[in-house]
Amino acid sequence: MRSLDSETLFLRADIGEAEQDRTVEVVWTTGARVLKRYLYEVPSLEELAIAPENVRMGRLQSGTAPFLADHDPSTSSILGVIDSATLTPSGGTAVIRFPSKGTNADSDRVYELVKQKVIRSVSVGYKIHAFEKAGEQDGVPVVRVIDWEPCEISAVAIPADAGAHFRREDFSHKEHKMTEEEKKKLAEEAARNAAEIATRAAMQERERASGIRAACRAAQLDEVYTEKLITDGVSLVEARGLAMGELEKRTAVQLVKPRIEVGVTDGDKYNAQVRGWLLEKSGHMEEALKCRELAKAGKLSPQHAKLFADVDVDGGELRGMSLLDLGKDVLERQGQRTRGVAPPEMAKRMLLGQQFMYTERAAGFAPSSDFSVLYENVMHKMLLGAYLLAETTWQRICKTESVPDFRLSNRFRVGSFGTMDVVKENEEYKNKTMPDGLKTAISTQTYGNIIGLSRQSIINDDMGANADMAVRFGQGFKLTLEKAFYDMLALNAGMGPTMSDSNPFFHASRANINATGSALSVAGLDADRVVLKRQKDISNNQYLSLLPKVILVATELGNQARRLNTAPYDTDTAGKFQLPNLVLSLFKDVVDSPWLSGTRRYIFADPGIAPAFVMAFLQGSGEAPFLEQQLGWRTDGIEWKARLDAQVQAFDPKGAVTNAGT
Repeated sequence: MRSLDSETLFLRADIGEAEQDRTVEVVWTTGARVLKRYLYEVPSLEELAIAPENVRMGRLQSGTAPFLADHDPSTSSILGVIDSATLTPSGGTAVIRFPSKGTNADSDRVYELVKQKVIRSVSVGYKIHAFEKAGEQDGVPVVRVIDWEPCEISAVAIPADAGAHFRREDFSHKEHKMTEEEKKKLAEEAARNAAEIATRAAMQERERASGIRAACRAAQLDEVYTEKLITDGVSLVEARGLAMGELEKRTAVQLVKPRIEVGVTDGDKYNAQVRGWLLEKSGHMEEALKCRELAKAGKLSPQHAKLFADVDVDGGELRGMSLLDLGKDVLERQGQRTRGVAPPEMAKRMLLGQQFMYTERAAGFAPSSDFSVLYENVMHKMLLGAYLLAETTWQRICKTESVPDFRLSNRFRVGSFGTMDVVKENEEYKNKTMPDGLKTAISTQTYGNIIGLSRQSIINDDMGANADMAVRFGQGFKLTLEKAFYDMLALNAGMGPTMSDSNPFFHASRANINATGSALSVAGLDADRVVLKRQKDISNNQYLSLLPKVILVATELGNQARRLNTAPYDTDTAGKFQLPNLVLSLFKDVVDSPWLSGTRRYIFADPGIAPAFVMAFLQGSGEAPFLEQQLGWRTDGIEWKARLDAQVQAFDPKGAVTNAGT
């Protein structure tokens, strides 16, 4: 909500026709939305709330408010006086009295022009005391004025309120006997007006009740008190004031003039110390320091590197504080009194932070100094650190991709032209057909759960339990992706997922199976190498000449695979003349996984060249889980929603070979 104290604004309306006693009745507002270009930060549609609690009618109903010419505040521009003014759910009306004929030439001129229906519009001059944002209409912000004061009414040329209308048909006092048809139309119009008034009144009552409930909920007032305000007919403006007063009594906020600081402020330093002590208190500083080293080595995304930049900050004088004492210190630096506050209430304030404070800034500290925000930052560090440091293997095999949203995102692989044609003497060059491309679609999905920080955990100083929960969430996300990869690989008895042609990922039609079923040996691996290298592009014209980079086997075969990859001699020729190892250093990486069993092995090309499998992440996620915070509603505390947008999927069958082994 915002307020203005000095600026007078205007709304156009129509003027009614004059009576013989030199009075006219006008509609001075209907509450219609009018575009204002210069009052608010951007051009906005202004809507005047016309419920009684929104309009200060004192001046118009005093019998002394002026009727002016074009809002000129000088006495020479007074054309008449506002005898009376009323406000109904459908709009505001007023009776304007002109002085006796011959008293004022300007008044006589305007009165005659009104009688002749030349001047037909009026405008109300008013002051705004409070307004609130109310969404948008066709992309234009809507501002609803909820506390305003009409001061005068003026005769103007152009109306802006399209809902204004004439109040009388003519000036005549001649009696007119209505026909039955006219009576019927009048009755129908009266019924429509009554229905419209009833509808608007019901809608305004719903808005009042809803607004009171929202204000009381924000101030943490009980339901009995809330319903009493609604039942007693307390206006929304008054109810908001009462709710804010109750909140002020509890929080006892001290407003302090903001400080202007250049560079790293004292507040920034203090916040860093709070985060440092919370991280040290959690018992997971070592993991955070490892992530900081990864960031320095350029192995983390910029957004994650920034998160771990301050993990080495010492808690300083805050070290040794309990969660409750630390939160109390944060609140006091924000300007809140904490003396005599019981631990349960203190914990609640720590969790609420500045969410329901009626000031946006206190004691020169930005809302980022809230204890709940600082705590969330540390929890995010622990969750992300556990995720980044968890030992998993899928990232050594899969290529990572980013997709813009949750819809299918297409990727294309284009074939080759094959060999070029020979052009003999005096022959024409022939057209070469563009090879067909193969389209593959990838997408992502969401994993997530909620964890919470309760009032009890703060009072009990149970930082370790919450920290361990965040760490387990981070590890759980990494495990989720690991399991998703191996579950997909295990489909169809280890032949991978079913593709669009109804065949498994590894299939004879794709030439990515070494059907000999050879044992894990020099000869067997060399045969696997040959199968991978003989793969052709999608046009079947050109050999891809792919080289193995990763071998994946069950844990039981891991050491044997590493020995074959590093031994200088062929160990299968024991007892014979030693031969050089033909597969020495064939693989850059040997992966053995407990998720596999048996003798089946998989050979993968470089995923950056021919990715067999892809892990797709939502763009902007940083390829890691994200933490969001909100105040708990069903429970007393803060809830953190941890989510990860990712999905593993088969991509290019030409980038891998499998062998059942023996």
